[in-house]
Amino acid sequence: MNAIVRTLAPALAAAALLCMAGSARAQDPDLEPPEDTRSGSTELTLYGGGYFGGTVYAGTSGTIVRDVQVGDDWAYGARLGYVFNRTVGVELGYGRSTSGLTVDSGGGFQSSSLGELTENRYELNLNFYLSPREMRFFFTAGGGATHFSADLNDGQGNTASASDTRFTSNLGLGFQYDASEKVGLRIDGRWRYTDTNTGGSDITCDVYGFCYEYDNSSYSSAEIAAGLTYQLR
Repeated sequence: MNAIVRTLAPALAAAALLCMAGSARAQDPDLEPPEDTRSGSTELTLYGGGYFGGTVYAGTSGTIVRDVQVGDDWAYGARLGYVFNRTVGVELGYGRSTSGLTVDSGGGFQSSSLGELTENRYELNLNFYLSPREMRFFFTAGGGATHFSADLNDGQGNTASASDTRFTSNLGLGFQYDASEKVGLRIDGRWRYTDTNTGGSDITCDVYGFCYEYDNSSYSSAEIAAGLTYQLR
């Protein structure tokens, strides 16, 4: 996580410099753009940042409780949006991350690695802008499909793989600063929720031979990303 924070620091510094440049530009009315230059525009955002996982399911095997955790890692992707007016826009997004899977310690067993989990996320969001000028804060909400692909390895040559696609909802907050009529800087964070079980009680077994029972599990994760936005029209 520290590595992620260090990597995002230059992006935050760039945001501060852009804000300073915007303050200087605002002092010259001839350089001030119209308030509603983005209405009817199409925007492409390329982003990267930090992915923060959590408990993918809570598992029990008799009296042993060993939850399976998704680790923190990198996330990257792209978003294509259309701005209807100064307050509302729609956005289609794709994101990807690959994180480590671990099973918690319990019953005398140490925490151990299970392999990797790759997520491919396809989302459709509505963006609600809180101001129409160069610096605009926004709230976003939407949903879509997440394809989960797990590659499991017990470290002793035993491997397995599994995949599934689930509906995922998301909420987010962020801001965008337009450095020019065509290019902007965007930073936002998102929280996601996935129902990983449709109901009832299931049994699953890992590559170590331990079986776990779980009921109506859910998976929550978060993302903080920074990127560049290009106005295409």
